[in-house]
Amino acid sequence: MQLQKRDIAKRFATSVKSYDGHSDFHQKIAEALALKAIRPLSSAKSILEIGCHTGVQTRALKKHIRPDCLYTLLDMHAGAQNKLKEHNLHFPFICADGEALPFAPASFDLIVSGSTFQWFKNWSTALQGILTTLRPGGSLIFSQFLAPSLEPLKSAFGSIGRTSSFLRLLSESELVQACKELKQAELTQANNELIESELTQANNKLSQQKFGIEVVDARKDFEDFSELTSYLRAMGVQASPNSARPLKRSELNQVRLFLDEERQGKHYHLQLCAGIVEIKKPLN
Repeated sequence: MQLQKRDIAKRFATSVKSYDGHSDFHQKIAEALALKAIRPLSSAKSILEIGCHTGVQTRALKKHIRPDCLYTLLDMHAGAQNKLKEHNLHFPFICADGEALPFAPASFDLIVSGSTFQWFKNWSTALQGILTTLRPGGSLIFSQFLAPSLEPLKSAFGSIGRTSSFLRLLSESELVQACKELKQAELTQANNELIESELTQANNKLSQQKFGIEVVDARKDFEDFSELTSYLRAMGVQASPNSARPLKRSELNQVRLFLDEERQGKHYHLQLCAGIVEIKKPLN
């Protein structure tokens, strides 16, 4: 069953108060993304951040933003704005879906997003729309969770036939291929006046290029099963997969038993992995 946008918004609305206290890995990703974005941040006069939530990524980027830059925050949950103000992040805020941006084409020099795109229902279509709002020569820099994140929890759900679609994460190689296809589409659109042989040559050159993804990973340990499930709830990820009914007690016990067999030493654990990518929009 496909996770619905209203469910995603509800989960993260619930996690607003607890998110910052459990966001150590997200902060690590945010700092790595900020380092990657230093050069485009130094020249960008208009920036959009998609999926700002409590401002973990915003805080990492803030110190690198030009004083004259128009920095716009966007999130599906309107209540995020109050949390942003608590962190002294008084940037323009828009409540909207990152898959349906309410902006005209070529509105921004730089678009950033921290750990949001894995929630998109139609990843390629969404990113094509996002790239449309970039000015020629601009950059999209984003992070998103990759497989094997949430292992062995995902396998535990699979053992009882309850793996949900929101746990389907791209691998590093799948993300590389998806980004190459996006860049090829952008190249084709930007060079629609080239003759076919020139365009084919340009696409072949692009396909041979190495596409760099910076990978950030970690292992999170938990003293007991309750601590693990509490962490997931605090981060807006429910311990039970999205379905017509919640997990039965017997199913939850099966999940716990599966994880007991996967325990290393005294601790339960989760694998966490994210990729950081930059896609540059071609100049006209």
